[in-house]
Parts: sequence; C-alpha cells; structure tokens
Amino acid sequence: MQSGKISYQDNILHFARYGNGPALLLAFHDKGQDQSFVKPLAAQLGGRYTIISFDLPGHGQSQWKSPMDKTALVTITERFKLEFNADKLDILACGSGGRFALTLAEQRCEWINALWLFDPEGLYHLPWYSAHTRSVPGKGLYRFFAANPKRAISILNALSSIKLVKKDNVAYMQEELHQTEKDTATAQLWAFTKDIIPEPDKVRWQLKKHGVQVQLHISAVPQKRALTFAKKLDVVQIHPDSSQQQLFEAFIQKA
Repeated sequence: MQSGKISYQDNILHFARYGNGPALLLAFHDKGQDQSFVKPLAAQLGGRYTIISFDLPGHGQSQWKSPMDKTALVTITERFKLEFNADKLDILACGSGGRFALTLAEQRCEWINALWLFDPEGLYHLPWYSAHTRSVPGKGLYRFFAANPKRAISILNALSSIKLVKKDNVAYMQEELHQTEKDTATAQLWAFTKDIIPEPDKVRWQLKKHGVQVQLHISAVPQKRALTFAKKLDVVQIHPDSSQQQLFEAFIQKA
C-alpha cells in the first residue's frame, strides 16, 4: 500500500494506492470507515487492478475545509484517470460513498465501466438533502439537525406519526442521526459533502445511455426503492439481503 494526498484549492484529500494492475478502480467508503476498507480486495486483485481508495472528508487523514462540490469530485477523478492513463475505470462504493459513485455516473458516465455498490446513498431523493442544499431555511434546519440529533429524532417521529414524513425516510434519517451523535467524523462528512447529491433520474438516463453495468447489493436500503431505481434498466442487477463482504466476493469473482 502506498499513501498519498491530492490537493484541491485549500483542501487535501488523502488516498491509498493498492496494487499495480492495468485496470483502475476508485473506492469510496461509508461513514465511520476509511480508505483501508478495501484491503480484502487489494490482497486478491492487486495484480489486476490499481485501486485508489479515498479517505472521505472528515475521515482518516483528509483535511477538507469547505464543502466539496461536484466540480471538485470530477476534477479529482480526472487527475487519477490521466495519471494512470485510463480510458475507463470501475467504481466501488459503500453507504455514503455511494453518493460519490452515483454523482460521477451523473457527471461523467462515459468514464465508467461498472459500478459496484453496497447500500448506496443517492438512489432516491431524500427531502433533507434537497432542503439543505437549495434553500436558506433548509440549510439552517440541516445544521440544527446535525447539532441536535436527539431532538431531531423526536421531531421526525412526531412528523411521521401525522404522516408528514414517510416512515422509510424517517428510519434512514434516524440511523444517520444516531451515527452523527456517536461520531464527529460523520457530522463532518455531512457538512463537507452536502453538495454531492446525485439526481437519480439523470443517473438512470446516463447509465442507460452508456450501458454502464451496476451491481447493487442492498441490506438497509428499502428493496422497493432499489427496484424503482432499476426499473426498465437492464444494466442494473439487484442483490437483496446482501452485505459489504458479499459485494467484495462478487467483485473478486467477476474480476
């Protein structure tokens, strides 16, 4: 494993390089993890792939000072694409890292061979994502929720009881807030990646246009949400009741 850092404006994104194979794989971890989550893959695929695994903002050794936007993500990805002379690349992502993978599919789908995803965020619209990125009141509410997770959970339960918020959205947000309460890095990830929000319809259109294959392993993501995302998309295969380990095993078998 080799460690490195890439700068963007006043920010530094730490990454690790595993293997030296001819194919390029970018990896994006979930909240509470770091770049080392791909070690099980690297041990078996180092001769097939060069794996670049990032410490997302708020995690590991990355030093991100301002919110990352889609331009930053695309620019950083292009640097690695050029560095390794890769016409195409594969992307593997888990949980929060799914927003990075799906945003790249939205923005530069022509660069991608395949997406390997486990419980990715970004498959469907979440109301708090739209609110905090598109309105001043929403941004304030977002900051309040992140700073007061216990009170936020109480409010969400009350809204759910009168059917103003869908139950599956509440369950997802409760899990996020529980993690935020436990982990400062998770709260930082929210703050620094609030603009990395893919548009599901645009992602679907790009996947279909470019024929990018998607292996979607799900556990916590509601299956009906995954099915809605994959509707009429032959390029998407859904693996329900799966795990991150099973995603890794499937990737190894396919490689």
